[in-house]
Amino acid sequence: MNESSIAAGDLRVREHPANERTYLAWRRTNSAVTALGLGAAMFGSHNEVYAFAAGGVLVRAAIAGFGYATVRYCASDPLAVG
Repeated sequence: MNESSIAAGDLRVREHPANERTYLAWRRTNSAVTALGLGAAMFGSHNEVYAFAAGGVLVRAAIAGFGYATVRYCASDPLAVG
């Protein structure tokens, strides 16, 4: 093995945990947005239509965020796909 292949392998090994940490941060943020949306829908003000709408928008945004984070993680990290 030459030094360039060792360096490339070492970079891949260090990059994988960094990508995984970023992915988990996205998931944690989207989980918080989901909880906020569900809380807004459940404990909204007396005008329930707006509370449900706000909750629905937040939950949909969190679902879209989960999808976006997963696509980005799989695209950026070949070790994650298998």
